[in-house]
Amino acid sequence: RDGHIPDLVGTKDGVRHLGDAKIEIEGDDNLESQFTTFSSRQMKNGTPIPFHIAVPKNLKDDMKQKLKNIGLEKKLENGRITIWS
Repeated sequence: RDGHIPDLVGTKDGVRHLGDAKIEIEGDDNLESQFTTFSSRQMKNGTPIPFHIAVPKNLKDDMKQKLKNIGLEKKLENGRITIWS
């Protein structure tokens, strides 16, 4: 995982899932690297590993904007990344 450790690792219906919880977006120097790494992972069979982000409700829109700013908007739109609040 390129030196990053997700807050959540689990399996559902044979598909591995990764997740990270954030209470702040600004000032997190690792956020871009973590999210790019976690959202790019695949299982051995080539199946994309879904990436879940948990944030407080008041940060959900800010997180969407942050993902757009770092070039991950398409992964959010296609369901590879899910934001939970």
